[in-house]
Amino acid sequence: MLNVLSNKKLRLPDAIQPLEEQPELEAAAKAFSGARNGLILYGSDGIGIVESQALAQACANLLSASGHLGRANNGMLGVWPGANYQGAWELGIKSNPNLRSALQNAGALYIAAADPAGDDPAYLGQTGFGGKAFVVVQDLYLTQTARLADVVLPAQSWVEREGTYTSGERRVQRFYRVLPDISKPIHRIESPGINKAPLLATGEKILEGPLADFSIPALISRRMGLDISLNAFNAAGVFDQISASVPVFSGLSYTQLSEVTEQWPIFGREDLFYGGTGYENAQGLGVTLPLGEYQGESSPQLAGTTVEFVRMPKLGQIAFPINRLYDRGRTLLPSKLLAQRIDQPYIHINLHDAARLQVDEGDMVQLSIASQDSHSEGPPTQAQTVVVMARLDSELPERVVLVPRSFGIPVDRPTQVDLRQAE
Repeated sequence: MLNVLSNKKLRLPDAIQPLEEQPELEAAAKAFSGARNGLILYGSDGIGIVESQALAQACANLLSASGHLGRANNGMLGVWPGANYQGAWELGIKSNPNLRSALQNAGALYIAAADPAGDDPAYLGQTGFGGKAFVVVQDLYLTQTARLADVVLPAQSWVEREGTYTSGERRVQRFYRVLPDISKPIHRIESPGINKAPLLATGEKILEGPLADFSIPALISRRMGLDISLNAFNAAGVFDQISASVPVFSGLSYTQLSEVTEQWPIFGREDLFYGGTGYENAQGLGVTLPLGEYQGESSPQLAGTTVEFVRMPKLGQIAFPINRLYDRGRTLLPSKLLAQRIDQPYIHINLHDAARLQVDEGDMVQLSIASQDSHSEGPPTQAQTVVVMARLDSELPERVVLVPRSFGIPVDRPTQVDLRQAE
């Protein structure tokens, strides 16, 4: 579509160059270019970090070439796998395509709200866990990674504290505490006065029991002798620091996020049967982050992007990672109400592959995965083998396997695999 609209042509792999000559593609490109508003939703189904970065850049190039860049009601929406990923991105927290190598070479690791050992068992033998690295884990649950850590710092859930989050449409909103704080109380001393009134001995909580995510590193920093402001220990103070140091949040205040105006259409107030399950927002409508510095130049420069073509291996199959709504993440797994929605590990395979392997729906299959760094070159290293349930899919091409994420199967990008009937 970009090559149809732009004079700057991207070199495409030979296998998909004929698509440029299809009249349907040209019609789609012109329809998108002529649309009043252009919005692209993109995600990571079937691809990994490197490929998703190329996809995002390609989407940005298409918005630029079609004249939709830098305009209200136009742009890109990342279909993130979890809550507040957009907020992390706005703060500059980005994925490392060489994560496995970085973990291997680190002398110390501080892992917050992530479970690399649980997501990919390959990390157990290929990273510094249990070896030279000193591992600190800050998390809500005792994950597989936390079990291997030297120190575990328990964090509060979002219902135990207040704070802010940024939605996929870049709207910053507040959330409020639901449950009481169960951390140990602040130290107190008695004054030498006649009444011996209790006084606060310190402005911080002791490091016992679950604490807010932002309080834990602030406490550690203070124990290390760093000059840490008291604003680092409360949500409003942390947001003030963010608005002062991160340009995209500049000028925003905690109070501003709490403002509420008249909301239309009027539904879901007292008569829920009329408006369905909509409710009036009385806790703050939040603020949408501003657009970037781009002001709609007539000939914006298109950033280069590399189109990587996934080739079918001569032997075996190619596996692609996919996402599920009800995954086996640590947040959903303990839920008894959602237990019937949370499956055991499985993969999708083609009907012809299933017939060749003499595998029926629900049978167990053996999946051997060529293990290598997702951004490394050269032949695959030693293979890993897992036994999972097979689900048959008539819409899949032959020799294509779909592997849901969060099942502990080490497929985080298009990966060569070998599929056999389980012994």
